[in-house]
Amino acid sequence: MTGLQKKIELLKKIIVPSRRVLILTHDNPDPDAIAASFGLKCFFKEYMEQEIVLSFGGIVGRAENQSMIQHLKISMTPVEQVRFQDYSLVALVDTQPMTGNNSLPDSVMPDIVIDHHPLREETKKVRFFDVRQEAGSCSGIVTSYLREAGISIQPRLATALYYGIKSDTNDLGRNADALDVESYLFLFPKVQRDILNRIVHPKVSADYFRILNRAFKKARIHGSSLITSIGRTRNPDMVAEVADMLLRHEGVEWVLVMGIFRKAMILSVRTSDMRGGAGDLVQSMVRGMGKAGGHGMMAGGKIDVKNGLTQELEEILQERFLKKIGDINQPVEALV
Repeated sequence: MTGLQKKIELLKKIIVPSRRVLILTHDNPDPDAIAASFGLKCFFKEYMEQEIVLSFGGIVGRAENQSMIQHLKISMTPVEQVRFQDYSLVALVDTQPMTGNNSLPDSVMPDIVIDHHPLREETKKVRFFDVRQEAGSCSGIVTSYLREAGISIQPRLATALYYGIKSDTNDLGRNADALDVESYLFLFPKVQRDILNRIVHPKVSADYFRILNRAFKKARIHGSSLITSIGRTRNPDMVAEVADMLLRHEGVEWVLVMGIFRKAMILSVRTSDMRGGAGDLVQSMVRGMGKAGGHGMMAGGKIDVKNGLTQELEEILQERFLKKIGDINQPVEALV
């Protein structure tokens, strides 16, 4: 029996006796978290008839993510509507316990964790965990479960999983491993391409362009690094979206984008340096102030903000970022 077959058998033993199952993603879920949780639900449904609920904290803010949920008819319940005591089994997807980026209460120990970020000590206490730091996506991991178990992957699910891999690995160009490539190629013939096109190219509001305008005007280039702030936003996903966009700037290898969502500073770090290191960098930036995570070429963090201290915090983060990159003494140039 292969290692993957053993994992599947163990999963079946855990889920079959369960009464109600909750699958929880990280807050403000991205396409990989949405797709992998949807795929895990379809895996569970093959072996049990009980209720399975997908849930998330925060909001689904990015237009592509909203379009994905809408067009693929993925039912997700805000965590505010969930009573954890009503579920006999809890699974975390694309996140781990005690990371600060999910809404799992500290008093609740999950039964299952599937993730592709560095393994945390708390996760080792979980009954079942499959954490692969080398993987570029959770969607690739879940696809392998479905394939190994012989579960048919219908076009709607295939489209979700394909887009999850596509998004998190930047079309296999960022942090992708062999499993991501294999899953990506396997799923492609099953994809509903008209729906995929609607997901990738959604309509956006005027506020989207106002945020971009603000981010571009405030952007400053320091050698190979680019830093900006989008200010206060109702959509925390815009921080990462702007970071992805600005990394395309010629000559820029590192990007830091900051923004205020509710009472927290959200930051996103991106790099085109194939050696990675974004996860370690952002964790060192927020040390003593907040929580962060990530790996390879993309990472993010969150810091609670006291009234009136936004500017000071941005300056501290900028200095820490530039010192780590080695661009602290580079001349400053406006983007536009």
